[in-house]
Amino acid sequence: MTGSRGGLIALVVGSLVFVAAWNFKKVLLYSAFGALAAAALWLKGPQVFRERAESLTSLEEDYNATSVVGRTAIWKRGIGYTVSNPLTGVGLQNFAVAEGRFFEREGMAARWFTAHNSYVQAFAELGIPGGLIFLSLLGTGFRRGVRLWRQPPREQPQTALWRPEFLAAVTSFSVSGFFLSHAYAFMLWTLLGYISLADRVRRTELGLRV
Repeated sequence: MTGSRGGLIALVVGSLVFVAAWNFKKVLLYSAFGALAAAALWLKGPQVFRERAESLTSLEEDYNATSVVGRTAIWKRGIGYTVSNPLTGVGLQNFAVAEGRFFEREGMAARWFTAHNSYVQAFAELGIPGGLIFLSLLGTGFRRGVRLWRQPPREQPQTALWRPEFLAAVTSFSVSGFFLSHAYAFMLWTLLGYISLADRVRRTELGLRV
């Protein structure tokens, strides 16, 4: 309904990761279902969705690549905020304030934008230490998700926990994080908590050290 292009890309990538975990028959089944769902979405979805999806083929002409308030320019300024404040950043949830000060210095009237990128947001607002912590937590969730994505050993097919949707979910967030300011989103931390718990259960079932 929002027509989010970043959300669309994340949905496609996450779906591919999820489908790839299954056997050949299930891959065909899920692929067919996905194709029907995509066709229905394209035909019945809002006009704004189709327009934004079509714009993915001409991103060099999009305002995000050409405007001072586009994502490319915002990300570059965000990197500048990190360089200027490497240890502490500009402060939690203060990216928009830093943007406002930038526009004031330039004598421009514009909205005070957020980072529109979770990685830029974490580094710019929390500094390099905070940004690295954010990446490490996301990387840990990804590593554990990979273990849960792999099918259990043949000798324990009935007991070992197998949840490929976790890797698909954390991959989707990682992709959408390039376009959205969700570094502190409750859904990310809830997801990482579920992945940690599921990985602990799986390792216990397999007799591995937790």
